[in-house]
Amino acid sequence: MILFVAALSLFTLILIVEDVRWFEISYRALGAVTLNGICLNVLLDVSVIDMLCGAFIWLIASVVVRFACSANALGQGNNWLMGAIGLLAGVNGALAALGVYGILMIATHLSYTRARLRPKGKRIISLFPTALSGGLTILLVFCCRIAGFDISFGTAEEISTDFDLLLLGGVVIFGGPIAVVSVTLGVTWIIFDHHTLQRGCSR
Repeated sequence: MILFVAALSLFTLILIVEDVRWFEISYRALGAVTLNGICLNVLLDVSVIDMLCGAFIWLIASVVVRFACSANALGQGNNWLMGAIGLLAGVNGALAALGVYGILMIATHLSYTRARLRPKGKRIISLFPTALSGGLTILLVFCCRIAGFDISFGTAEEISTDFDLLLLGGVVIFGGPIAVVSVTLGVTWIIFDHHTLQRGCSR
């Protein structure tokens, strides 16, 4: 479990830094966060049904926000980020994740509003890194679960199936190598940042 926590933390940091620096969601980092988060959830007895329902709810919410506020309100990467938050938080952690994410989004938005604004028709769109609030939300959800805090507020019950037991066995057997490879890739990514390499090649 320690390796999964390390890999999740490392790739969440990469996800946040990439968005803060370049205002884009790194799909590779997000994929690594999601993979390690799923493995960690399995070890923490979070059912697959719970995770899938959480992802579905958050994806629908992101699509509604995207079309209600204009296509420029949320990028495609932000939709997948919200889906990943829902998947990792699950239904049990949906309320807690929504509350934390909302507070962090407002704080981040207010912090960036004065620094980065651009007109778009009748709307003023504020550019700010959504991965900052999303990544911190994911980390806080897992911190609470690992510490044993009940983040469901009694709104949902765990549903265990035979597939959950099978998945748990797979994570126990193959989880170590997956986590080691993830951490290695994360460290390599930090050393050989692809944006830095691109700038170097263009000179």
